[in-house]
Amino acid sequence: VIPIQLDMTRLMSSEMRRFLFLAIAVCVAILLAYFRSLSTVASCMSLVVLSNVGALSLLAISGTPFSILSTSIPIRASITALMIGTHTLLAFASEHPRVQKGSARATAVLETYGQLFLPNLLMALTTSVGFATLILSNVPLIRQFAWTVSAGIMISWAIVSLALLPILYLLPIP
Repeated sequence: VIPIQLDMTRLMSSEMRRFLFLAIAVCVAILLAYFRSLSTVASCMSLVVLSNVGALSLLAISGTPFSILSTSIPIRASITALMIGTHTLLAFASEHPRVQKGSARATAVLETYGQLFLPNLLMALTTSVGFATLILSNVPLIRQFAWTVSAGIMISWAIVSLALLPILYLLPIP
């Protein structure tokens, strides 16, 4: 059983590395095609990195071992970060296309942020609650997966929500 687990761990690690670069390249290409702005793409990808660091830190801080099921945590954190980030940046750019720096920009940022705070929270919360229902499982690995993914999604939402304020204020409008 142990040799099989080691082989599976090596295979998963190899596959994750291989497809990570492909997924990042596809995301960057789609974001570039849509926003046509390197700063916007860089901000979205930085949200993904911050979100993953936060979600994976949860595993480390809680002492949760990395398992085959927990390999999906970075995927869920990345999806959460990309959805919230791109949706908010798009809304800001479409509603305030000519706002420059200063008090008008700060007002526009707070307005957009206020409009999207509840929808973004509800998206993360419903996804998190959906995974949290797996805590009722009798299988310990599934229970562990449920709470780590559920908490990871909410941590991703919190990190992205906090990071979006300075990003919206400082970066040029896409």
